[in-house]
Amino acid sequence: MRLVTLDSRETGGRPGVVVAGTEVAGGEILDIVASPGSLADTQWLPQSVVSVLAAGADGLSQVARMVAAVQQASPAERAALRQAGRLLPLASTALLAPVRRPGLILVLDAVDQSPALGAWIKNPNAAAPPGARVALPSGQVERLDVRPRVGVVLGRPLFGAGRDQAGRAVAGFTLLADLGPGPGPGHSLAGPAGRQFPGACPLGPAIFTPDELPQRPPVRLACRVNGHEVGSTVPELGADTLARLVAGLSASYALRPGDIIALPVGGSPVTVGPGDRCSVALDGLPELAFTIS
Repeated sequence: MRLVTLDSRETGGRPGVVVAGTEVAGGEILDIVASPGSLADTQWLPQSVVSVLAAGADGLSQVARMVAAVQQASPAERAALRQAGRLLPLASTALLAPVRRPGLILVLDAVDQSPALGAWIKNPNAAAPPGARVALPSGQVERLDVRPRVGVVLGRPLFGAGRDQAGRAVAGFTLLADLGPGPGPGHSLAGPAGRQFPGACPLGPAIFTPDELPQRPPVRLACRVNGHEVGSTVPELGADTLARLVAGLSASYALRPGDIIALPVGGSPVTVGPGDRCSVALDGLPELAFTIS
């Protein structure tokens, strides 16, 4: 399942889910809380993607039934949903970051036995939507470095959790780009303190439930600039490793549904400048794209 947040008049956006297998090439988005159409599952109307995740298996099952109802509907019924604004074209619909403003973005720079010691907090206000134009943070910075990451999205509150409980709290994954000052006059802003400016954390384009991840190892996380691949890593997405990391972090941090844990990356960051078109992609999943302005 691919959950998205629609850019709408509501400050927090509206939750949506990608629907494949309809007449529209590239897929469509079902606006979960739009005016009821012919679907029966309208009594439960989550107000955000986080609400879906926090409802656990029941929430995901309900959304899956909504998707199935659209896929099984007749072409005329789907046309009525489009007319009502409930079924939207994926390719041309504006999206926000899938978690509009995460309560906590924890960034890990190493996988070790004490994950809390290697974690730092990324400003939730730095989150930017897919397709964002990210401005350089100040007159001192001429270029940015990009560290592509996979973000683990939590669906349960945790504190002092064991590994089994922590593993069950992993509700999905998203892509993110951790941006900060690159080489040059802005080197004094290096480190976590320089990676907090508005737009320093493009997120998205969706929250992918675990069944959406490629099943064949290794899974590559690639970074592209102006259409050319400039680096790739192999993130550690094993269930045992994730359970250990989340449990270790919960020993020091009170975690809530919608919080994001950015997993470590290997290799060197990619340096970009104004006008560069960047993207982050995980094997077979829609990419997260943004531009440096």
